[in-house]
Amino acid sequence: MPSRMADHRSSTEPGASSTRADRGAVIVAGGSGARMGGTDKPGLVAGGHTLLDIALHACASCAEIVVVGPHRPTTRQVTWTREEPAGSGPLAAVDAGMRLLSEHITTVTILAADLPFISGRAVDRLHDALNSTGADGAVLVDENGRRQFLTTVVDRGALATALHALGDVHDRPLRHLFDRLRLVDLPDTRTAKDVDVPADLALLTAKPHGGTSMTMDTFIAELCERLGVPVDDVDVNAILDLAKDVARGVERPAAPVATFVAGYAAAIKGGGTEALEEAVDTIAALAGEWADATGEPPPEQAPPLHDAADAETRNAGA
Repeated sequence: MPSRMADHRSSTEPGASSTRADRGAVIVAGGSGARMGGTDKPGLVAGGHTLLDIALHACASCAEIVVVGPHRPTTRQVTWTREEPAGSGPLAAVDAGMRLLSEHITTVTILAADLPFISGRAVDRLHDALNSTGADGAVLVDENGRRQFLTTVVDRGALATALHALGDVHDRPLRHLFDRLRLVDLPDTRTAKDVDVPADLALLTAKPHGGTSMTMDTFIAELCERLGVPVDDVDVNAILDLAKDVARGVERPAAPVATFVAGYAAAIKGGGTEALEEAVDTIAALAGEWADATGEPPPEQAPPLHDAADAETRNAGA
């Protein structure tokens, strides 16, 4: 028997997208996690949040959320239900979830609970694509060109018609449903990444050489969402490189100031990646000039920042 809890999340809550009364969501959070050795995927933690809570946060603009799967602790009150019989597949889960959405819901966000990079901005982009194209829905496409059907926003009426036409929805692949819908593709190699096997989570949460950690990536994505900044416009590695160049060529306290000035300069020129790249290049060039003038080694020859800090500590204690 499904249990229904009122959603008390306010659109004024810090970091929440403005809630839309006509938006609903179905989060597919069942499955045995067989390829994960029986691990409960929605309960896995990435960037300090469970994968289920990451999906719920991405649906902050949705007035109603139905989670299809076993009850778990969450940061947001939702409606819980199960497909019947339990374990009869994601298509049956989508059908079970949609049946509990109120009649005034006109668009349905369908997400899996194994998407570490899904965000409210991605959900908004899917809604924008749906509204601007006249299609039945919009879906994210991963780096292999594969549609991730559990990252979709669909017109409620079109979804109901397709489900009715299918008849029996148990133990059938999702493509049987989505093949009946006109979908617009949104390529997104990052947001569409999901966790299927333990190696996926290990790879996604690892810090690549010269890259950023999963925690940092999640923080930056949430920061951009709160500030209304397109996360795709933020070249994190370029900004970090700029900070290192300034710290080495000038002095460390100049690094955060320089990155602020880069963002401010880009904003004055209208924002966007080109304006930011121009500001970053200008500041990096100036930092290089200062390094040349002071005889400091160029960035690629400078010692790592933590080594320099260690040296300062050792000298202070000498």
